[in-house]
Amino acid sequence: MFRYSAYGLELVSDMPLPELDRIVALREEAAASVSVQLQPTDHHDLAPRLTLRSMLPDGDELALFGKVEDGFLLRYRGFADFIVDPSARKLRCVRVESGTAVQTLRHLLLDQVLPMVLNLLGRDVLHATAVDTPGGVCAFIGPAGAGKSTLAASFAAMGYPIFCDDCLVVGCKPEILCTPGYPGVRLWSDSASALGKHLSKQGEVAGYTSKFRLTSPNGQFPKNPRPLAAIYRISRAADAELTDPCIEPLTGRAAFVELVYSSYVLDVTEPATLRRHFRGIEQLVAQVPIARVLLPNHFDLLPAARTAILNDLTQN
Repeated sequence: MFRYSAYGLELVSDMPLPELDRIVALREEAAASVSVQLQPTDHHDLAPRLTLRSMLPDGDELALFGKVEDGFLLRYRGFADFIVDPSARKLRCVRVESGTAVQTLRHLLLDQVLPMVLNLLGRDVLHATAVDTPGGVCAFIGPAGAGKSTLAASFAAMGYPIFCDDCLVVGCKPEILCTPGYPGVRLWSDSASALGKHLSKQGEVAGYTSKFRLTSPNGQFPKNPRPLAAIYRISRAADAELTDPCIEPLTGRAAFVELVYSSYVLDVTEPATLRRHFRGIEQLVAQVPIARVLLPNHFDLLPAARTAILNDLTQN
C-alpha cells in the first residue's frame, strides 16, 4: 500500500500516486484517512438514483453522480466508475474503460473524485485555483477556460506558491482558513508554452487532454492551513480594446450566487448537507472580499493583472 497526503486528507492507495507527497505512516491523530482502491473490481451494471450531472462547456456530459446501495456512484463517461461509501472513508474504482491511461485515472481521482469526497466529509469545497501571498490565500473562481490556472501560474512564476488547482478546501469556524491541495497547476499547451520557462513541467495530465502539469521551479508548496485573503471571479474580456484589467467588488446576492456556482456538492438531495453548505457560503460572503476581474485576452497583459490584484489585496 502507498500512503500520501493531500487536501488535509491522508490517503492509503493500492497504486502509486506520484503527484502527491508520500508519507511514511498515517498519523494517529489524523482528522480523516481515506482508503483508495484504483485497481478495478468486478461489478454488476449499476443503475444509480441520479442526483447530479456535470457538463462540459460544449454541452456534452462529463459525469453523472447518483446513489447506489453501496454509497455514491461517480461515473465519468468513457473512462471509469468510482464508488464512495456513505462514510466517505472508502473509495474504489469499479470500472475502467479499455484504453483509459493510468494518468487519466489518477487525474480523475485527484481532481474530480476527491473534491466530492471532501464534501461528503463535511468540508466546504470551492472549484477554485489559488496562490499563497504574504497577506493570505488569493483564490480564483470562474468557468472552464476563463484563465484561472494561467493567472495562478503567472503568480507562481513570480515566486507566489500555488496553493491548489481547481479544489480549494475552506474551513469557516471561526476564522476562514484554507487547506493546501497538492503541488502543481494544469495548463493548456499555449499557456504552458508562454509560462513554461518559469516553471517546471511534470508531464501530461491525462490521455484525453493536451494539458500539462507544471510546478514552481524551487519546489515551494505550502504545508499548513492559511487564511483566505480574497476571492476573484475571473472573466475574459469580449472587448478587444480592453488593455487593462478591471476589478469590481461583488457583494450580497451576486457574491453568493457566484460561490454557489463554484462549489462542489455531491449529495444535493440531503437537506442537512445543503443547509451546511449555504451557511458556509454566507460566512464567506460576510467575511471575505469577493470581486469580479475582467481580464484582457492576451498573455502579455498577465503582469498587469497580477499588479492590479496585488494592489487590490493590500486595500482589503
